[in-house]
Amino acid sequence: MAKLFFTEKTTQNRHREIGWKILIVDDEESVHQVTKLALKHFDYKGRKLNFISAYSSRDAMELIRKEHDIAIILLDVVMETENAGLAVVEYIRETLGDSHIRIILRTGQPGCAPKRYVIDHYDINDYKEKTELSQDKLYISIRMGLKSYEYITILNSQKRSLEYIVQAAAAIFKITTLEAFFRSILNATIDLLGISEGRSKVETIAGFIAYPITGECEYKICHGVNNQGQWEEDEEKIAVMLHRLHLQLDSIQGVFNIEEGSFAIPIKDKNEIVTAILLENLGEISDHGKRLLSILSMQASLAFKNIDLFEVISREHQETINLLAVASEYKDEDTGKHVRRIESFTRLIAEELGMEKDEAIRLGQSSTLHDIGKLSVPDSVLQKPGKLTPDEFEAIKLHTVNGEKILAGHGQFELAGHIARTHHEHYDGSGYPEGLSGKDIPLCGRITALADVYDALSNKRPYKEAWPDEEVLGLIRNERGKHFDPDVVDAFFRLIDKGLV
Repeated sequence: MAKLFFTEKTTQNRHREIGWKILIVDDEESVHQVTKLALKHFDYKGRKLNFISAYSSRDAMELIRKEHDIAIILLDVVMETENAGLAVVEYIRETLGDSHIRIILRTGQPGCAPKRYVIDHYDINDYKEKTELSQDKLYISIRMGLKSYEYITILNSQKRSLEYIVQAAAAIFKITTLEAFFRSILNATIDLLGISEGRSKVETIAGFIAYPITGECEYKICHGVNNQGQWEEDEEKIAVMLHRLHLQLDSIQGVFNIEEGSFAIPIKDKNEIVTAILLENLGEISDHGKRLLSILSMQASLAFKNIDLFEVISREHQETINLLAVASEYKDEDTGKHVRRIESFTRLIAEELGMEKDEAIRLGQSSTLHDIGKLSVPDSVLQKPGKLTPDEFEAIKLHTVNGEKILAGHGQFELAGHIARTHHEHYDGSGYPEGLSGKDIPLCGRITALADVYDALSNKRPYKEAWPDEEVLGLIRNERGKHFDPDVVDAFFRLIDKGLV
């Protein structure tokens, strides 16, 4: 199997990391100044403190709503009211539903907020009287609060990461094209690192997929799209990246370092590396982050096998459709070119109606079997040059239900079966075999009905000459809402205006 290489480039913030956010809520300016002075040289795990100030409960609530990643709140109780601080606690825990922020209640009037009552009735993390908060005790309270906040944040990150992996796996396993696979894995990697390592770790998303087309190190390149637009690398840099990966891929298991700040995630099929995601300029990744990426690697490997299998099955399915289409053509040589034109018309109309490209292609392919039921119609009827008798017309009409029977029992031909049965139904209910009307007729049948009539009238058949274009188009306009779905007719004429039909 050809080896594929994904590469993704990320940018790490090389400036100083934002410090731990500490919100001081107190109506006395001196408290703010003393607190900042006492903690001026505080450092926890290489990060300083970043102080934010609020002087009332209202200001505090507004800041908490806007600011993200506040680690600790040093909260006064008595400000504009005796219970102003307690109202802030309720806002954080109940209104915002935030259980991560560590709340240290500080009061100079303990009589207004008795310690036991407050601890029993409010979700706070510490309670201090201002008179007992020496510099050392303040240091201990902040350090313990940050340690608790960090632990809770890590647990939440791990929970969200695992939830994301489960959700991403379900989406990845539905992918059926390599291009969609590339973009999905690339975005899943970025999102996962954003959750596990913090959003500041990853600022941009960009990448490409390259796979060999010859044995002479020639690669076909498919560029990825990120939130900054199209990302392009020169051929020389791509070659260097591929060379660096080649040196290590065959003997490596799991996520590994290529060089400082660069990681590769191998994706395997039968223990052979078929794909690798390259992460550059990322800095350090936590052990938890590496484990998550390894899990994603295993899921991607399984998904890649599914895509490879899907492509094989799709090719075989298309070959089967072609064989059946040839079989239906065998009894009517004019039908051969007819079904190929029908495939094109139905696909174009479906796309014009807003159908996804892959679905429109599948509809077009399935429409080639719309007349497969004619295999059951006697040659004397099928190729009769003159007008059909009532009995002969009834025999012709049976090709719809017989076509569905021929295709029945095979899931891959379900759409073709619907088309075979319903492409002679009329929008007003005057068609056959069931007299369905309006939206009760499957869209695939409504689209094929117009394409079939347009092509049949526009071309010579054993029983008729080709109609002039203006007469064919005039009939289709007149049959809007009668034989044909109005939306399908409108889409058809838009294609004509665009010069696509």
